[in-house]
Amino acid sequence: MKKFLLTSFLLVSILFIIAGCNKNSSTNQSNNLNENKLESSNTLMDKNKAPSTKESENLKEIRQSLWSNSKDNELKSFMNTWGQTMNQTYKQYSPNNNVDLYGLQLPDSVLNNNKWQAVIGNTPIVLNWSESGEEESGYSLVAVYSDAEAQDHLSKHVYFFTINSGVPKVLITSQNQGNPNNYLYFKETENKELRDGFSNIVNSSVTFDDAKSNFTKDEQLSYFISNYDQLPYKGYLTTEINGNGTRITYYVDESIPNDKQAISEAIEHLKAISLSVQQKVGEGITVSLKEPLETEYTLTLIDGQPTQANHIFGRIIQEVSNGADISRSESSDLIPSKFKGNWRIKNRGISFILEDDNSRMIFGHDTTELSNPRMEGEYLIFDSNFRVSGSAPIIYVSIKLTESKVGIISFENDRGEVVTHDFLENDR
Repeated sequence: MKKFLLTSFLLVSILFIIAGCNKNSSTNQSNNLNENKLESSNTLMDKNKAPSTKESENLKEIRQSLWSNSKDNELKSFMNTWGQTMNQTYKQYSPNNNVDLYGLQLPDSVLNNNKWQAVIGNTPIVLNWSESGEEESGYSLVAVYSDAEAQDHLSKHVYFFTINSGVPKVLITSQNQGNPNNYLYFKETENKELRDGFSNIVNSSVTFDDAKSNFTKDEQLSYFISNYDQLPYKGYLTTEINGNGTRITYYVDESIPNDKQAISEAIEHLKAISLSVQQKVGEGITVSLKEPLETEYTLTLIDGQPTQANHIFGRIIQEVSNGADISRSESSDLIPSKFKGNWRIKNRGISFILEDDNSRMIFGHDTTELSNPRMEGEYLIFDSNFRVSGSAPIIYVSIKLTESKVGIISFENDRGEVVTHDFLENDR
């Protein structure tokens, strides 16, 4: 009996031990599962956090990468190559390491509220030296290059490489004189290779149109001029300051030919520039055409409409406004019968043959065609290309009859000068 009880006790004890082991094992497995779940959960949380942290770092990198030492070195290499293509030698400058531009120490003279003020057009701008290209306001000046040490007098250039609102801009000055306001005038460079080179180095995602509202009208005009690449004639656009504000002037290298078609085309070309600046900058901006050796503007437009013209351009504009077809050739119904026939200027050796299909002027042995006849009031007017040696070419001939066989004749040259003879006689 005792043996049976002992055996039963041992059996029960073993069962309890086994059950306890199983329970501990189950508990351990449960704990391990919980730990695994917690670890997995923490890992998942870390993974979820990672993109946010990485994104912030990327955004921070983008904000801080507008300018850096590596980009500064890229610009240095670019300026060395670009300078060689321009046959110029450029050196880099910075605060406390200035270039002498006709006695002006740059960049220090226009930084930190020093005596000189940088302006674009007639608008003062804020310039701050920057290592990152990210200043709170104004232009972040990240680099200065100049050829002043190598160039002849009056041929020196200073370039300010700037970033404003994320937009890279290369400003240039060659100013060699002072002024009462101590203004140092800058404009955006018109050299596309230089603009594009700096822009590619900065590699900003911000375009001028994105930040346009941050720039003044003068700054927008400067940008317009430097980027307008559709000039029909050799020459350049520039801004000029006058009592009425800033105007854009198109200086052409060669005079516009004094014929109707060429003048009409020039009017349309300037109109295209005027309408473009109206669209991209704003209304009410004066745009003028200036020919070489002329003291006055050839033509001036505002918002595509003429406001001033010299005598020759004004005549064409008047014809267009009156509905005349400026490209038409001679037509028989434009010469009234009372003008037809042979005429001569008494004692001058100049005669005229006015016919429907072949009007001409004869001076000595030279014959000049008279084209495009039209009536303006009492005057019959022809286009001409008659030239006397040593004199300006005659481009208009005007005839007015005072009696049936007597009249007056006027010659107008390409300078707008008019000579009139009142002894025209009819030889009919």
